[in-house]
Amino acid sequence: MVSLMWLQYLTDRHGGEEQFTGIIEDGDSWNNESVLFALETMQDLGENGGYIDTYNGIDAAQNEDAQLLADGQAAMLLQGSWVYATINMDFPEFADSGNFGFTTFPELEDGEGDPSNLVGNPANYWSVSADAPEVDQQDAMDYISEHLYNDEAVDTMLDLKLPSAAERHQRPDRRHRGRGLPHLRRRAGRQRQPLPAVLGPGRHARA
Repeated sequence: MVSLMWLQYLTDRHGGEEQFTGIIEDGDSWNNESVLFALETMQDLGENGGYIDTYNGIDAAQNEDAQLLADGQAAMLLQGSWVYATINMDFPEFADSGNFGFTTFPELEDGEGDPSNLVGNPANYWSVSADAPEVDQQDAMDYISEHLYNDEAVDTMLDLKLPSAAERHQRPDRRHRGRGLPHLRRRAGRQRQPLPAVLGPGRHARA
């Protein structure tokens, strides 16, 4: 997912959001100039120290990427908004240090894309494909409603009284001041979902 976010951001910054129109609609634009630029840039970064040498072995599911950021071995982590909770829970000293925050993906000096554009989901959610057979759709909906969001699960989340993103942004305490995520969303020119979400299963690149 993260490597696709690099591809999507670099393509957007280079040629603008319209570069994805053909990819999303028919998959025939994977070999356009901006996609090729993005892939070549990612390759250059890998060969010239832009990524940690062992990046292929880093397990984001084990929060190893966040660990590199918290330990000062990484200057930037391209991740989803959920990493906010990861940092605060697993690396509280770094969260309180004043050195942790959100910002936009770097812009390209000669790029045509809007530097305020964001890639990623505005919040975590579950979705059911409208292309799936009706019986599978119903099974998925039953699983979501009866297991993931049953009354007990919802009551547990309410009892935790977790603050919303807006509340976290407005809190005066040092841990939550100036994180910038709600601000980035408000001023984004366009927020596009990650490619796996908009392409769906089986939509592979054809270069």
